[in-house]
Amino acid sequence: MNAPSWFVHARRALERMLACSRVPEDPGHARDVERWLLRLSPNADWPVRYAALAHDVDRALPDDQRVRREDFLDFDDFKAAHAANSARVAARLLREAGAPVSVVCEVTHLVLHHETGGESAELALLCDADALSFYTHNLPFYLLREGENEAVRRIRWGARRLSGRARQILARFPFANPIIGQMVLKEI
Repeated sequence: MNAPSWFVHARRALERMLACSRVPEDPGHARDVERWLLRLSPNADWPVRYAALAHDVDRALPDDQRVRREDFLDFDDFKAAHAANSARVAARLLREAGAPVSVVCEVTHLVLHHETGGESAELALLCDADALSFYTHNLPFYLLREGENEAVRRIRWGARRLSGRARQILARFPFANPIIGQMVLKEI
């Protein structure tokens, strides 16, 4: 099935932004979340696929436009602000690409709640794909950058988001680094 033109154009703009991220895992994480999404739901619709790609675009913004962890005392407050900023950017890119208003609204809702989940099957799917990608793609980068104590704290925080299905997938996942695999299995 061919992607709608809005998806193609918005994806290109998004990929250009993500390529400028100071966080080395960001471009790969966006693609990895989309891969996990399609593994979990091969027929996922285009708005959910775009939300998977755009959910963390805030991290690729210049310093004066992105949400910074050090500006928040509470990690959950930081994550909510990050999601809101990512949703604003995703919506702007979609409008510029000519996406229908219904798509802009759906993607905005999905990205806004990608850290916390919610009532819809699409949102649960996005949360699982994002969480799985954190553990299987981002965690090695995170561990090197932040250290073991912070990585364990982030693993525990992320474990609250996991569905039963995602926990089962992680329990069987063949981590390339056995130390990371042990860290994840101990905390999930």
